[in-house]
Amino acid sequence: MILEYIGYNFMTLLILILLIVFIISNRGERIPATRFFQLAVILILMLTVTDYVDEKLSNTTRVEPFMMEMEKRVSLHTLFSTINYILRPLVILLQLLIVAPGKKVRLLCLLPAAVNAVVYLSALRGDHNVFYYDTANHFHRGELNLTIFLVQIIYVAILAVFSVYYFQKDDIKRSLMLMLILFITIAVVWLEFSDLITGFATPVAALCTLSYYVYLSLIYQQEIRESIAEKELTIVKKQMVILRDQIQPHFVYNCLNIIRTLSRTDSEAAVRTIDDFTEYLQAHFRVVKEDKLISFEQEMENVRVFLALATTDHSKTLEIEYDLNETEFELPLLCLEPIVENAVKHGAAKEHGLIRISTFEEADCYRIVVYDNGGSGNAGMTQQETSRISVGISNVRERLATLCGGSLEMQQTENSTSVHITIPKEAG
Repeated sequence: MILEYIGYNFMTLLILILLIVFIISNRGERIPATRFFQLAVILILMLTVTDYVDEKLSNTTRVEPFMMEMEKRVSLHTLFSTINYILRPLVILLQLLIVAPGKKVRLLCLLPAAVNAVVYLSALRGDHNVFYYDTANHFHRGELNLTIFLVQIIYVAILAVFSVYYFQKDDIKRSLMLMLILFITIAVVWLEFSDLITGFATPVAALCTLSYYVYLSLIYQQEIRESIAEKELTIVKKQMVILRDQIQPHFVYNCLNIIRTLSRTDSEAAVRTIDDFTEYLQAHFRVVKEDKLISFEQEMENVRVFLALATTDHSKTLEIEYDLNETEFELPLLCLEPIVENAVKHGAAKEHGLIRISTFEEADCYRIVVYDNGGSGNAGMTQQETSRISVGISNVRERLATLCGGSLEMQQTENSTSVHITIPKEAG
């Protein structure tokens, strides 16, 4: 009996095995609505059982394993045919629920299947308006037998509309796959209704379910690739924003002008300035390529290089104080130097600028404080410079939080600005 069942449903079972293999192999991909396809496999398996039983019961002679009186055979035949007619539209409905937009629309999609079920359940009460088997176990189609075919066509049409709407950004090649699935389904429904070709509804339902799963898998994988590409592009843009905000064009132009002047008056100083400027640029380009933790001493070298460049032309009267109580810790590359740059801008606006860099060790963190005697009342900077400082501070704050769980707080008064950087000990 089991071998006979397998032989009768061989093609359908083979397609279902392929679908199950695809679902299992894509388990790590988390294809959306996989549970609907799992339910579809169960429904199609139930259809194979009802198809097999229906075929055995359609035999007018007493054949194993259904040796029974004709009246009982007709009743059982009616029951299994009714179950088959009710289950068929549900396979397409499950695929429709995957792309139906919103809970209300999904509930409305259940209505045709519910109507179909009510109509065909009437056959169990002996109603001949849907279908019936006569006393000789011959099938007769009733006026309402059209319901099953109309419901399937309605579902296929809605599925086409929703799929095209849902995947409107998809390319035409994959849309052709969807159109082929819909065409095959409608063709089989029409051929069966016309009694031209029968017995292929379940295998075709399995084939279309498999094809639709492959279709959705391709769409999902394309969306994943596009998402990854978009994230990578965002990272690149973010890195360029960091580079743009870290390297101040005005400062670069000043350095180049200073080098040009020194090359005429003091060649040795010009060479030292070129070396400092090269180190400055290398450090800022490095943060784009590899944003990582470095030792505090390394970061202080970046600070000293910048300060050497900033004071080369002697146009700024700046006093630099160091109060470094702790240096044995790490912090993200170029998280201190941009803060010092901002402090130079604040302090340079004063007749006598003062910048103080201090470090402290606390119970669970290391703290860096950069103080300058500029302040919120500073009128020496343009609105563009003020905006650039704000963006630079935001970038440093974000990198501190991302790379080491650190934080940055700014305290401003009319006459001073203090930036407090906190590095957790577990990170530094």
